[in-house]
Amino acid sequence: MATAVCQLSEDQFCCSICLEVFTDPTSLPCGHTFCKTCIERYWTTGTAVHNCPYCKHVFTTKPELKVNIFISEMSNQFRQSIHRNYKTQQEAKPEEISCDVCEDPKSKAQKSCLDCSVSYCGAHLKPHHTVPALKRHTLTEPQTHLEGKLCPEHGKVLDVYCENDDTCICALCVHRHKRHKVAPLREVSEQKRQQLMRTQSEIERLIQTRQSKIQELRLTVELPSADSELSEGLRVFSALRDAVDRALEELYREVSEKQEAVRSQTEDQIQELETEIFQLQARLIQVEQLTQSNNHLQILQNYKKLRLTPQMQDWTSARASPPTFEGIVVQALSKLEREFNKTTQKMFEDELMRVRRFETLITLDGDTAHPQLVVSQNGFQVNYSIEQRRVQNSVNRFEDFFVLGKQSFRENFYFEVEVRGKTEWTLGVAKETLNKKGALKLDPQNGIWAISLKDKNIFACADPEIPLFPKAKPEKIGVFVSYGEGSVSFYDVENAALVHSFSGFCFRQRLQPLCSPGHYSYGNFSPLVVSVGHQKISLIGIFKVCKR
Repeated sequence: MATAVCQLSEDQFCCSICLEVFTDPTSLPCGHTFCKTCIERYWTTGTAVHNCPYCKHVFTTKPELKVNIFISEMSNQFRQSIHRNYKTQQEAKPEEISCDVCEDPKSKAQKSCLDCSVSYCGAHLKPHHTVPALKRHTLTEPQTHLEGKLCPEHGKVLDVYCENDDTCICALCVHRHKRHKVAPLREVSEQKRQQLMRTQSEIERLIQTRQSKIQELRLTVELPSADSELSEGLRVFSALRDAVDRALEELYREVSEKQEAVRSQTEDQIQELETEIFQLQARLIQVEQLTQSNNHLQILQNYKKLRLTPQMQDWTSARASPPTFEGIVVQALSKLEREFNKTTQKMFEDELMRVRRFETLITLDGDTAHPQLVVSQNGFQVNYSIEQRRVQNSVNRFEDFFVLGKQSFRENFYFEVEVRGKTEWTLGVAKETLNKKGALKLDPQNGIWAISLKDKNIFACADPEIPLFPKAKPEKIGVFVSYGEGSVSFYDVENAALVHSFSGFCFRQRLQPLCSPGHYSYGNFSPLVVSVGHQKISLIGIFKVCKR
């Protein structure tokens, strides 16, 4: 029986006068059924004629009204079935906000009233739609901790904002803030919402730039630079295959390791970017929810911690640098130098052409120069001076005979310095936080990667020094930093030859060019000249001291 009732529609048990399920259903002679009280009220308030409200059939005498027991029982069963289904559908889940008025099991709340500090289901919310006094209450989406929306002292709704104290107050608290700047909560909330929307846009932009950076990094690491270098190695060794089998095997291994090292570093960067995107997306969800909220108090209470974008790393200059392989092939070919001298020459020319793509404008920073080093006004030359200049001492000025470049880098870069006519010099790069006081220890362990000319010999600056044996005395040195690979290479530019390469390091800081022209001794009178675009810069007033 209950199953049959459930299969019937609500219209079949609905009174056409009150539009509710029948209560004491009464059937008229015409066959139509109404609630007993509904038809009596209809005949009492209507005309003197007794007719059917539905078909308008007029009865000559007033019909005797008797409850139809069968329809009454069916209506009661239908009403109970609908109530059970409604309770089942509306019962609040553990993670949902429930009605504060319902007894167990509690129904799911449809709205929260900030004035009542109560959450209501659909049934208990009806008075707020019908009672005039309750219609003025502020309804929001279901919320928890509604007691926090009331003034703890007066129990009134917090509907005013004090800008001086950065707090929400009720109307009764306003007298304590007479000289403060106060405004309606709704008005201030809308202003904060607009600011949050700008924060939301900024977070979305940050996410987009980081997603683009991830794509850029992935594309870069997949570039076939390693394959090209390997092909060059195969071409070089093809004519001497029998003699260089072991060298070729070593070449394969080193290329693979270097490529894997760059790939690993790139994946680390991608992981960091994805972590930041996750954090930004989490913040974005919070900001979006807050900007869409109608709860002005909630916006103000959460505005401070959400109005600013999270602190993130600056990825503007991040690059996934293709692995470089300077020195690998030449070391393998060193045992066979006489047989393929022309081949190695061509290889270095190509290598130099490749690293020159990273050439960067470098100027020297006179504020870091030792008092006896003179930097030209345009920052392209430095020379030793017998007289010590009067300069302001600072933590940035060297006490040893060195000067730094103004620029610092956290990516690949290349620059050239002319050393023509000099008998002493030092060139290289140094970490940004280098201690400039006292005698400078030239060693990679101290954050300096450099080579020096002294006593007619060239050395790699390390502990101990490493003697180098270039084919000819270099007149222009090219310095290339492969930041991602952790290497610093020095080239004899005019002879297209690798002088030395520091490798296997992990750079954590920004790097700056470092140089010293050396003392006046053994005819060491020429300045060091920074070159740009493979051409020496034409200078005017070359030895004028920079104004301090």
